[in-house]
Amino acid sequence: MHDTPPPAVLLTVDDVAALLTCSARTVRRLADDGTLHVVRIRGLVRFKRDEIDAWIAGDCQSSRPARTR
Repeated sequence: MHDTPPPAVLLTVDDVAALLTCSARTVRRLADDGTLHVVRIRGLVRFKRDEIDAWIAGDCQSSRPARTR
């Protein structure tokens, strides 16, 4: 028997918005600017639950490097 990791729990834009208590539009902006990593499946946008939880636990810091002016 093989030890395989459990499948990742994927969330929709609306699921993430509910977790963050924000609008779906805000979630899309966070995804578009690279703050939140997305998984695209045949044109659908999904988010890994463990990555969202880690982002929240990390005080919602951007995963992108800071811009320099």
